[in-house]
Order: sequence, then C-alpha cells, then structure tokens
Amino acid sequence: MKKCYILMKIRPALQFMVVISPSTVNETFPMGIEQPVVLSHVHQPYFAVTLQPGKALPHALRWQPPLTAQILLSRDLLSQSLQEDAPEQVLLYGETAKGLLPLVWQGKEGFNFALDMSAWLAIMQQETYRPVHGKPFYASLPFHYKKVPALFRTGAEYIIQRLPSRAARATLFTPFNIGGELLTHLWQGASRHGPCVILTHDMESAVAFDWIDPIMALEGEVGWVAEWMVIPRLYPIDHQALKRLLTAGHHIGLHGIWHSNAEPFLAPERLQQEFTALKPFMEDYAIQGYRGPGWFRTHTLDKVLADFFQYDLTVLDNDFCCPAMPGGVGSSRPFRRSSGLAVLPCSLPFEAPLFRGVEPEQLVSYWSPKLDYLRRTGGVVLINTHPEPGYLARPGMPKAYGHLLHILRQQGWQAMLPSTFVQEWL
Repeated sequence: MKKCYILMKIRPALQFMVVISPSTVNETFPMGIEQPVVLSHVHQPYFAVTLQPGKALPHALRWQPPLTAQILLSRDLLSQSLQEDAPEQVLLYGETAKGLLPLVWQGKEGFNFALDMSAWLAIMQQETYRPVHGKPFYASLPFHYKKVPALFRTGAEYIIQRLPSRAARATLFTPFNIGGELLTHLWQGASRHGPCVILTHDMESAVAFDWIDPIMALEGEVGWVAEWMVIPRLYPIDHQALKRLLTAGHHIGLHGIWHSNAEPFLAPERLQQEFTALKPFMEDYAIQGYRGPGWFRTHTLDKVLADFFQYDLTVLDNDFCCPAMPGGVGSSRPFRRSSGLAVLPCSLPFEAPLFRGVEPEQLVSYWSPKLDYLRRTGGVVLINTHPEPGYLARPGMPKAYGHLLHILRQQGWQAMLPSTFVQEWL
C-alpha cells in the first residue's frame, strides 16, 4: 500500500519534471530580449525575466535574499520603451541577453510601463500562461485516497517536495518571489487597507475538531478570529464545535465536498447539483467562502462557484503547492473575476516548509523576509494551516503558530475575516 500511494502521489508531479532551462528561440524578441528563459510548464509565448532595481525605486520596495524578483512576460505584452538614456528615472529593469531593459520608469504624470499592465494582470489572475490542471491519478481510485494512513501520505509529500526536479521547477514559483507583488504595487499604488492578515484552517479529517479549542485559544490571545474550512461529505460534522466557533466570532467555509480532488473536474451540472444539495448546511453556518482541495482549480469550477459563494480561497500568489504544476496569480492582492466572485490568494502556506526540512521552531524566521516585504508594500498575508497530525498538530507547531500571531500583532498587522475584507475592500 505504501508503494502504491507514493506512486500515485508522484505520478502527477512527474508530468512537469524539467522546468527551467535556457532555451534557444529562433525569433528575436523586441527591445533586446533574445533567447529568454523558457519554462516547460508554461505556454511557449511566455518566458521568465529577472527584475533589477533602478535608481528611482524607493528603498522600501527594494529586496534582499532570500527574496527574488521575477515575472512572466511575452513579446505581445511589451508595448513601449524608454526612448532616452535616463537611468535616474528607472524604477525597474529586466535582465536580457543584451543588458538591462527598462520596464518601469518615472514619467511626467506618473509611472510608465514597458508592458501592457492590464493585459499582464489579466493573464496572471486567470493563469492563462500555464496548461490547465489535469485530474490527478488518485482522484479516480475506487477508494478515497485519505484511507491511506496519514504517515504514508505525509511521507510521500515530504519526498515529492524534496525531489531535485520539484525544487528546479519552483525557481520562478517560490514563496519568496516578489516580482509580481512589486509590479502590481507600482501599477495599482499603495493599498487602502494597509498590512492585513487573514487566518484560515483546512479541516481535512475529524481529528481537526479536537484542535479547535487549542487553536482558538492561541488566536484569542491576540484577539483574532479565523475561517475554518470543513469538508461536509468526508467525515461526521461536529456541530457543537462549529457552533462554538461561530459564537466566538469565527467563520465557517467549505473545503471541497469530499476532498477527493475530483471536485474541480466534475461536469458543471454535477457540481451545481452537489452544491445545491449542500445549501441547507451552508445556510446553517453562513458559509460564503470555498477553498478547493489540493489547490486544484479549473475554469468550470470558477464559473460554478460564483453561483454559490462570495469568494474563493483556492489560489496562491506563488503556487509551489499544487501537485499538478507550479503557478499562481503573482500577487497577494485580492481581486474579482468577471463573474463577480472575489479571489483571495494564499500568500503564506505556513506548514509547507516542513516538507522541505524546515523545523517548526524555524518557521517564523523562515517566513520573516516575505512578511516584512508585504508589510512594507501593504500586502495581504493570507495564512493557511491544517489542524492535523504532521501539520499544525505536529509537536512544536502550535507554539510556532502562536509565536507567528504575536509577531504579526506586534508589527501592527490588522486581522480580518475573508468576508469582511471582501465587503470593505473589494
């Protein structure tokens, strides 16, 4: 059973083993971009560009390792260039084969961009730069993959996250790539809400109900509340526990229907049928938000969600978590889809570094560079945890999580529930 499970977890990860490599491109790209870095898990028109700060970039927006700054571009997105040699006006450069290409510079009436920013944002937010997610092998098994013991599942995840190919393909899509965050900040300006933190917990087994009170106590120490994402068709719901959450000011969300990872790949009629059947449960607990299992997302799911939910939490700013392939929307800033559905990207999957060898007591320092940068740019830190063995219920993790909350509170972060953020700022 152990070998079978590891195989089924590794299989989708092997689809995009070779990811980042210099590639010879026959076409000459405009404005000096030749032979760009091409990503094999990204559609061919798009390539990676490393950003470099210019003289005009404010100190607060500059970055240091381990932070990196890369963005995806295509030749069609590049629309204009700086016509004069004025390095004192340049905020951002892109590295090219012929040197540094000005991407953002100071104009007479604000910032000028070498790329069409509206088109770039749409491509990133819709993730049209990458192939669509495919249905994972284990979503078609005759039994639920969670019947495999948790020890084997977490062990397989640990192995996959540490594969050399996994690390290589995450060079662009890492939690520390702030390129999209910076570019979005320069385009949209400072956020009106200031540094904001949103707490969410994915309850992936009945064990998670046993951790509600201890985690509520940690969050209560700083006066904050969270959204708890339940899976109504996977385990018996502890209604008394959910009522305690609501009484304490927390909110309830939906984390899939069965968490089989098949949900995003159902026909729209089937999805609508399943969500309609869950409406009484959703109404009882005032559920407004959804997060898909395994970070899998499809256009079909997006369209159906808009009929049943106010917001979606399934995307990440930089997605190095989904088993299908890397991706993400490039920024922590929430946005709305054309359907009206609000999207709040996860920017801090708190436990993910555990599977890369980071110990619980190291997690706060691990995430500190990104937290500091998002605070300086007025970004949103949407935290995701799993109150499960091997995750937030692992020895040392509650203490680490409590430490994170106190640090954020001391730094002046403002906590909001997802629904509150959507109502007030979107």
